[in-house]
Amino acid sequence: MEEKVSIVIPAYNAATFIERTVEKIKKQSYANWELLIVNDGSKDNTGTVIDNIANADERIVALHQENGGEISARRTGAIHASGKWVTFVDADDMLPETAIASLMKYHQTGADVIVGTMHVQNFKPTGEKFEDYVYQNRKTGIINGTEFACGVLTSHIQMSACGKLYKKSILDSFPWCLDRQIKQNPDLLMNVGIGAYINQVYVTNEPVYEYLIHEGSASSGVMPFVNWMRLFDAADKYIKNYTQPEKLYEAFFHYRMERFDCMLRHGIINFPPNDTHVVHIIQECTNYTLTNDEKKVKALLQSMLLRKVFNWWQKRKNK
Repeated sequence: MEEKVSIVIPAYNAATFIERTVEKIKKQSYANWELLIVNDGSKDNTGTVIDNIANADERIVALHQENGGEISARRTGAIHASGKWVTFVDADDMLPETAIASLMKYHQTGADVIVGTMHVQNFKPTGEKFEDYVYQNRKTGIINGTEFACGVLTSHIQMSACGKLYKKSILDSFPWCLDRQIKQNPDLLMNVGIGAYINQVYVTNEPVYEYLIHEGSASSGVMPFVNWMRLFDAADKYIKNYTQPEKLYEAFFHYRMERFDCMLRHGIINFPPNDTHVVHIIQECTNYTLTNDEKKVKALLQSMLLRKVFNWWQKRKNK
């Protein structure tokens, strides 16, 4: 008999599109699945919509909680899941009909996590699509938990919690980070944490997820400086759970430099040069070989004057 897969959708103010997402899931070629939709304290009628969906299909369960954020809703769904495997779907994305079957082909490899890839589509507020590609994982086949976390931090493996199968037993014991101020890259943080609790990961480049990005969503924009520092602190706590974290700390260094680069390019320049995180990463620059971009970031981190000049130049260039 096929092993059961639990599909978890966190839903916040999703009444206008959740039915479309569910209808696609109901067409899965893999038969043994359940769907748990978690209403995360929505202010619209999402609760009523998912109750109606669940009442019409015994494979679907509607759960309701006070607003706690996307990761909290995922955790609630995972706790209530009855499947051996858990996968996550965002309420406004799509799951191809063969998605679960494509991932479950690899369940006998001994992997604790099975990673697929995703078809990414980016839309302007007008509805015009300006980006359309299939993400390519640069590591495939069997890897260990440290390699998985390093791959996520270096963008060699797609960072999302979606497009993956997780053994429920792993999620049951996982110390979820529920910090709601971390609104960007919470999936990356989750996967970096999970890497310490798993033995093997199987990675494939089969597209198993339709990731639809709309400008103005949580995927766009940049968090304030202080919230990125909260993410860095949470990731550092997770990395301490690894038995041999050296390679992971190197990947974490390059990830943070890339994030600082992104902040600077988006005009976030007024963070204090004596901030502990800034001081530490400047010190760490002596431990690793820097790219040209990272050399630039190091110089900007060391000087508020250079940051102001860089910010002026960025604004002038973008006019």
